[in-house]
Amino acid sequence: MADGAIRIVEKYAMADMKGKIEIILDNYPNFLEIMDSFEESLKYLILNDRRAARRRSMGILE
Repeated sequence: MADGAIRIVEKYAMADMKGKIEIILDNYPNFLEIMDSFEESLKYLILNDRRAARRRSMGILE
C-alpha cells in the first residue's frame, strides 16, 4: 500500500481542485489514513533533517 499511497499523494499534489475532489472521492475509505501516514513520514523526515543540520553546525561529521 505504501507505493500506492505515495502515488495518490503525488497525484493529489499535482491535481487541480476538481482532480483533488475526484481523488478524495475515489479513495475516500483510505484517504484519511493515507494522509495521516504521509504526514507522519513528513514529520520524521523534517526531524531527521533538523538533527543532521544541528550535528553539522556542531562540526560532527556523519
